[in-house]
Amino acid sequence: MKHNKLVRDRIPDIITERGDEPVIQILDAGAYRRELRRKLQEEVAEFGESGEVEELADVLEVVYALAAAEGVSKFQLEEKRERKRGERGGFDRRIFLVETISSGRSHVKAAVGSTNPVKIAATTAVLRRVYGEDVSVEPVAVESGVPHQPWGNEETQRGALNRAQAAQRTSGTTLGVGFEGGLLEVQDWVFTCAWCAVVRDDGLVGIAGGENVLLPPSVVADVRAGAELGPAMDVLTGLHNTKQGGGAIGALTGGRLDRQSAYEHLLTMALARLLTPAYYTKRT
Repeated sequence: MKHNKLVRDRIPDIITERGDEPVIQILDAGAYRRELRRKLQEEVAEFGESGEVEELADVLEVVYALAAAEGVSKFQLEEKRERKRGERGGFDRRIFLVETISSGRSHVKAAVGSTNPVKIAATTAVLRRVYGEDVSVEPVAVESGVPHQPWGNEETQRGALNRAQAAQRTSGTTLGVGFEGGLLEVQDWVFTCAWCAVVRDDGLVGIAGGENVLLPPSVVADVRAGAELGPAMDVLTGLHNTKQGGGAIGALTGGRLDRQSAYEHLLTMALARLLTPAYYTKRT
């Protein structure tokens, strides 16, 4: 009969006494520790199935052997147990933790659906203001699922949401952030528009839009002819790649605002549903 498992020290003798021959192997230190861990899982599972105190004693025996293998005596182990009990309590009160509602200061991993440095910087700045310095932001190249130059709030909003969802899904982070810039026409005037979406790993979505700046006639003519806003602004200003710098909002406000500050504003508003959840569930 094959066993291939760690056994108590007297098991070979017991097998011999009943007339059978045990085939054994003495494990080296590394293999011994690995097999002890497997044995612990086995004994815990057996106690889980039977509930017998004897099985619980087997668990304790393996725990002591594991401690010894790590150079920890029973006394030291008990000392550590008592210290931890003093710091964090035992299990006497039968407390079952259902959920932790974040205070907004726990570690947060986020992904932003863009490799644009302005969007990455805005995401990092806002999330660190909100959640503290222990925030990591990962840029993820994703598709917006809308035209390269979106028109209207609906199309632009959809692009932001698509980016946020794709970034979160691809990276597996706590938060996915998506920004999308577009154009908005109101009574023959054309404005910039921008949307930001935040998707949490439990599916909760926060979203915000705005940042409407009136565009100059020459830029309007270019975008109506099919140009994207960024290149049209480059032509107007004589600058290069304005969309990865101050953006249209920076150029048109004389540098008093810039694209990053606009995105920071949007992301902060998009986080409202995550930061004050009680207001969004409260019924009047």
